[in-house]
Amino acid sequence: MPRELTGTEMQAVWEKYLGRESETHKRDIQRAEGKVTEIDELLNRVRNTCKFCGEYIYNYSDVDRMAEHVTAKHLEPEPELSQG
Repeated sequence: MPRELTGTEMQAVWEKYLGRESETHKRDIQRAEGKVTEIDELLNRVRNTCKFCGEYIYNYSDVDRMAEHVTAKHLEPEPELSQG
């Protein structure tokens, strides 16, 4: 039969366990923040990609730049997705 821990030993066990848990969750937060940053960068890239040709245009979400690109390279209207 295992012996019972003293209060000091129990406190040391809990401190060690909770310290590990804290570090694990801190790493999880850092990893999640990195993932959010990566997703935001990909979303920005998608938003700055021409719907017609797939060309990446810096700051494409700016209406004037979008209009310039579309007018210069794509004179026909955007194709419908649900053509039957």
